Amino acid sequence: MRFALNHGDVCSEEIDGEVIIINLVTGCYYSLGGSAAAVWPLILAGYSAAEIAAHFMPVASDPASVEAQVTAFLDYLCAEGIVLVSDDVVRHDVSEIAAADGFSAPVAEKFTDMQELLLVDPIHEVAEAGWPLRDTQGS
Repeated sequence: MRFALNHGDVCSEEIDGEVIIINLVTGCYYSLGGSAAAVWPLILAGYSAAEIAAHFMPVASDPASVEAQVTAFLDYLCAEGIVLVSDDVVRHDVSEIAAADGFSAPVAEKFTDMQELLLVDPIHEVAEAGWPLRDTQGS
């Protein structure tokens, strides 16, 4: 089973080793650091849970638990609408990704403090005429 970013509903950006993900449907945003940030490019490259776990097993203190932790993380991302299960995903080579220094259970920090702002952002509600729309009726 492979996963794909929920394009159209979710955007992400890596900044200084931290991945920021915004769910444009719910207005929630997430921060991935540490192992979660290291897992993210593997998810985007179409790796399965087993392949992601195999990437980290050599550096994990408890290799037997890595796949379960990765699977739990992927399940969480699916439940939050960030990634989707897809049979159409083609795995891409990510050999340029450096070997991990270690592994701890990947965690996404969820933030809801800007939901209202993210959901009413007028940039996402642009009509064909563009934005901002000026009142030409003089009301």
